[in-house]
Amino acid sequence: MNWDELNEYYKNSINQTQQQINNLQTEKQNAINEYETGYNNQLQQYNDLQQQQQNYIDTWAANQKEQQQKQTDYNIGLINQNKEEAAKETQKQTQDAYIDYMKQTNQYGGALENLASRGLATQGYSESSKVAMYNTYQNRVATANAALTKANTDYDNQIQQALLNNDAALAETALEQMKQTYQLALSGFEYTSNLYNQRLSYLQNIENTYYDRGQNLQALQAGYVGELGKLRQYQDEMEMEKQKRALAQQQWEREFAEEQRQFNAQMNYKSSGGSGGSSSSKSYSSGSSYSNSSTGTNSGNSAATQKKSDYYFKNGYQPQYINNIKVSNPEGWEAAQILTVEECASLGIKASQNVWKAGDKYYLWIGGQKDYVDVTKHIKEAKKRNIKPGLVTIYKSLGIK
Repeated sequence: MNWDELNEYYKNSINQTQQQINNLQTEKQNAINEYETGYNNQLQQYNDLQQQQQNYIDTWAANQKEQQQKQTDYNIGLINQNKEEAAKETQKQTQDAYIDYMKQTNQYGGALENLASRGLATQGYSESSKVAMYNTYQNRVATANAALTKANTDYDNQIQQALLNNDAALAETALEQMKQTYQLALSGFEYTSNLYNQRLSYLQNIENTYYDRGQNLQALQAGYVGELGKLRQYQDEMEMEKQKRALAQQQWEREFAEEQRQFNAQMNYKSSGGSGGSSSSKSYSSGSSYSNSSTGTNSGNSAATQKKSDYYFKNGYQPQYINNIKVSNPEGWEAAQILTVEECASLGIKASQNVWKAGDKYYLWIGGQKDYVDVTKHIKEAKKRNIKPGLVTIYKSLGIK
């Protein structure tokens, strides 16, 4: 993943997290609305059930009152019937007493005939008999009326007692109705209270859940923002470092160009047969003694007794020794790491050509000049610029030889 892709990844992650944060409120409200709908439906169903039970209680009480009233009305009806019967009986007794009185006082009746047969019809005794008969009649009427009055009093008392019993029964029914209604209301209060407490608990849990989710998303977003900030800071630092390196490269190129100019002048001087050059003192050993053109010194070491082919590479002309020290490339330095492509081309060497080391110095073999050139200063400069050996592969990947 390159810088642009990584930068885009963090920006997209920040935007997606922000969208999730924005959606939290809607999600929370939807959850609350769904719960409230179920809560209200459950509450309405319970209220409907409560009303239905209350209707049953009221209907039962009304039926009880109706049955009680019917029973009372029936009892009072029976009492009133008895009162009517008593009145009829009294009326009959009165009528019978009157009929008997009339029969007895009738001049053709049997009583007068009896008196007459005894010769008493015209005497005062007859009148007294009439008075006695009338008194008897009055007594019978009075007795019948007294009995009727007493019966009516008893019947009225019975009616009053029936009404009292009816009121007591109705009161008992009303009390039972009130008890059942109170119990129903109490159970309804407990149920709705529990339901309401559950609702409060759910809403609090919803609030806590979405608050925690919001905090987590904000922390995640802050993490993305922090990483994006670090990335941009690193990019800025890299850009500053790049600019510094560019300035250092420009400075190095200017210095190297001057050194190259001096180097080329030296090479031109040597190729023209001049003497007293400024190149470093070098000697190459083979089967006989070889001397450096600038020093004129003879190696004169024991290695001079060996065969000439042992002191040259396979090309037959590049010595393997400098100042009697066999060259090597232990660090892997190559020409392209200390010279530009143009400079390598101007010297007629490949970018991948080895930089040889003998002792503590570094050398490049210039095939066209058949000579080694001291490039120790260039290696030190490359190390100072933190260039590592082996970068020639970069040039190879670009098709540079």
